Amino acid sequence: MTSELQPGHSLADAFSRTAEHYDLLVSISPGYHAQLRASAAELAARLPQSLSGASVVLDLGCGTGASTRALLESLRSRGDGDLEVYGVDSSAGMIEQARSKRWPESVHFECADALDNLRERESGSVSAVFAAYLVRNVADLDELLAEIARVLVPGGPLVIHEYSVAGNRAAQLTWRTVCRAIIIPAAFATDRDVRLYRYLLRSVLDFDSVEHLRERMARAGLRGLTHRTVRGWQRGIVHTLAGVRA
Repeated sequence: MTSELQPGHSLADAFSRTAEHYDLLVSISPGYHAQLRASAAELAARLPQSLSGASVVLDLGCGTGASTRALLESLRSRGDGDLEVYGVDSSAGMIEQARSKRWPESVHFECADALDNLRERESGSVSAVFAAYLVRNVADLDELLAEIARVLVPGGPLVIHEYSVAGNRAAQLTWRTVCRAIIIPAAFATDRDVRLYRYLLRSVLDFDSVEHLRERMARAGLRGLTHRTVRGWQRGIVHTLAGVRA
């Protein structure tokens, strides 16, 4: 097996190396797509009735497009299928996989760093932001959240779908066990490169607690904050946090 990827070192390249097999690997995770759909449905439910002229929804860290698909389905069920959805990811390989799938003309993909993409947008120009499995990988999370709050319309929602096990010993033990017994061996069997998944193990263990992440969101100017975790063995591991720009 190859050596562990160090946080922040060529993470986009690591995702690109595994992009071809990424959908297969996440498909073995029970509830992966259903959990994304539930978080995307929460974003759609929080969209303001009046979008104040903004018609853009961002899917930051879109990967191969699984979160984008969940977001699109939720918007359509709400009657907002005509909104422009932009999937943004810094990995060229992941974006290539996303673009290879069938999408309506309202869906677009951009290979860019999430923070760089936000900096280029005007204040109040985005209706909603979805961030699935992204924020744990961002070096300056406070700046990212501040930029998200800046570009959102008043009342526009941010929904974060992310792993967090800090402060929960049972969740930490489960996460270590599943990564070492299932996720990393499955990655090795698929393409012999486990660096990304060793990084996954460590990055989740090192990430914020839910309480700390909520505090960051509040400092960025997001209000009406809510949190829920999933059911089953991933309870206390996979979380949905939501808030709206004041």
